[in-house]
Amino acid sequence: MAGRRFHDLSSERRANCPKSPCFSRDADVAEAREFQRNADGAVAVVFALSIIPVVLIIGCGIDIARQANSKVRLQTALDSAILSVAGSAETNLNEVVSKWVDAAYPLSSDVTDRAVEVTSKDGVVTGVATQRMPTSFMKLGGYDAMPIKVTSQVAAAAAPNIEVVLAIDTTYSMSTTLPGDTMTKFEGAKQATSELITRLFAKTSSHVGVKVGLVPFDWYVKAPLIYRNAPWIDSTADYSYTVPAACYKNVLSSTPVLESTYTYDCGVDGVPKTCTGYTYSYKDVVYGPDVCYPETTYTTPWSGCVGSRLTTWDTTAVTSADPEHGIIGNYCNNEFMRLSTDPAPLQAAISNYTMGTQTYIPAALMWSWRLLQPPSATEAFGDGGVPSNELKKYVVLLSDGANSVGPAGVGHTYMGTNPTTGEGVPTAEARMAKLCDNIKAAGIRIFTISFDNADGKANDLLRNCASGESFFYMSSNVTQLLSAFEKSAEWSPRRAFSNNRRPARFLEKEPL
Repeated sequence: MAGRRFHDLSSERRANCPKSPCFSRDADVAEAREFQRNADGAVAVVFALSIIPVVLIIGCGIDIARQANSKVRLQTALDSAILSVAGSAETNLNEVVSKWVDAAYPLSSDVTDRAVEVTSKDGVVTGVATQRMPTSFMKLGGYDAMPIKVTSQVAAAAAPNIEVVLAIDTTYSMSTTLPGDTMTKFEGAKQATSELITRLFAKTSSHVGVKVGLVPFDWYVKAPLIYRNAPWIDSTADYSYTVPAACYKNVLSSTPVLESTYTYDCGVDGVPKTCTGYTYSYKDVVYGPDVCYPETTYTTPWSGCVGSRLTTWDTTAVTSADPEHGIIGNYCNNEFMRLSTDPAPLQAAISNYTMGTQTYIPAALMWSWRLLQPPSATEAFGDGGVPSNELKKYVVLLSDGANSVGPAGVGHTYMGTNPTTGEGVPTAEARMAKLCDNIKAAGIRIFTISFDNADGKANDLLRNCASGESFFYMSSNVTQLLSAFEKSAEWSPRRAFSNNRRPARFLEKEPL
């Protein structure tokens, strides 16, 4: 076409200008070169127009790749968050999942307008996360941001059930009121225990079961009287004695004369106290006719006190082959309560607790363990399950002092009654340490709370008894005690998950 056009132009020029000045070979060459320059300009215009969609296509591909990468990161973050709360007792799912997603995939200039919505229905947890990603190239085409939406759904796995026994010190030393407090340590302990039970049962859901038992203790643990004839306990028969008939002189009047006074230590349960005694003589005694009494039989019933077996270590399950001993002649205040799924009777029992006398912690640990044991381990109760990933067991031990008596005997007289020189207290301490080790070896975690306890040795025993440093708390007043119980309640079913892994920026301080 170019050649034809060239010849046409040449013929036309020859016709109009037949003489050589108007036509020459050089002119033809010049004309050809001018035509070539004109063709190059046309290509440049076409290329300039076509490069715009090419750039848009390439830029669109880059933005789409960014969107795909952002969607994968958001999906991964949402998946891990939904897995963490599935089956838990969390009620604020939106808040928990949102924090988790933000920690795993932080908002930035490349991520805006994020929203997370979580629902739980019929055992299925569903999470939907949306966000916008500002574009880099597509804004040239009028698209300032690209939407991203991901969905994650998981069936709620069964969370571990929780079994907890609260061993509460009800000894005489709890009768004091600490500076700045408005209630005694005993009343503070009752309040804290009741609030802990409320918090624990508030975590119960269709996927989480909670059982709680109580072991109030002083120098003995008291079993409910319905177990008087149980095969795992003996020596619970009433104790009777007879006073023969006798006559006594009847003193009508006398004049007491103070001869002397003296002081003596009358402290109870580690609370020091000095008492004053008096010696009298009697003068001017006037007697009347003798007073005679018939033979009389007196009966002392078993009040529920359970002693310790006289074995090397009283640290095993109770069976009819090796029963516990009922203690006759001593009064015990507060009964232990087996594992229960109903908080009402537990809190009612706590409100009626009264104080006892001395401190013997091994009994509290032993009976806490027994209440948690499965049927195959004991003849006593068998309310507990077997520890596993689906069942977590805990003992929470609160005490404000050291062991003040030894392990056995009516009134704990076996091995001597002197807490300093007798063998009773060292034996109690050794038995306590052994029990703590055995309970932990059985898969049960132990929290210990030292309440206003300045005894370094006693605190060391409680610290070593705990399942780790983060399981041991010290409280110097009722406010701190309430805080310690609140912290111990954080090992809720949510914290017991074996697969509860959180990004480092969102981890709580969790001892489990």
